[in-house]
Amino acid sequence: MSTTHRYQIHGVLPRKIRSLLELHQSPAVTVCVSGCDVCVCLDFYSTPPVNEESTTYPKTIIGERIQRAKYWSGRPDRERARSELMKSATAYVAAHPVLSTATAVAPMPGSELGSPAADSLPSVVATAIGSRLGVGFADLRRSRKPDAPQKGISEAKAADENQRDTMAASGLVDRVLIVDDTLRYGSTAREACRALRTAGATRVFMLSLAKDLKGTEGGFFSD
Repeated sequence: MSTTHRYQIHGVLPRKIRSLLELHQSPAVTVCVSGCDVCVCLDFYSTPPVNEESTTYPKTIIGERIQRAKYWSGRPDRERARSELMKSATAYVAAHPVLSTATAVAPMPGSELGSPAADSLPSVVATAIGSRLGVGFADLRRSRKPDAPQKGISEAKAADENQRDTMAASGLVDRVLIVDDTLRYGSTAREACRALRTAGATRVFMLSLAKDLKGTEGGFFSD
């Protein structure tokens, strides 16, 4: 990895600058999502390919924790993974100069109608972040079921159409931080941002635990 910045500092650093420098040492991925002022993923879900011949993509530490937190039901490692993800997410948001200004958090809804389940991964992470920031929830909910499972869609345009006008929001909606576990094409994120802004949000931020390699453009090999 090449060096892009080098600092030479004399004396004691102010706490805010020290926190900002520590933030830049993380592997966070910044993503452009329409309607979202700032969107950050803590890391990729899998390790990006180094060349065109790559056929395996090992999960990152964050990716491994997400898999355990979502799918290892009834096993001790599931709760340990959830705890580690909550700690990483809350620490990152608290140190971020923009995300930390949110006045409400909103866990990303699933595909079922209504608000996300209280024990869903976005919900438990959003609860931890809200507690750390001292803010409440914006009511972001699924008002209409998507026509098809989002995971089965392989094109960004079709994914956008599948999510269009499927969410509604209300509640504390000044500066809202959406929390999700994995960002792929960004279709669900764009719909969430639309619903929150329609409900009156002045600024919308997003924290996703991981960015899926699918739907990632720029710097990766693709056909």
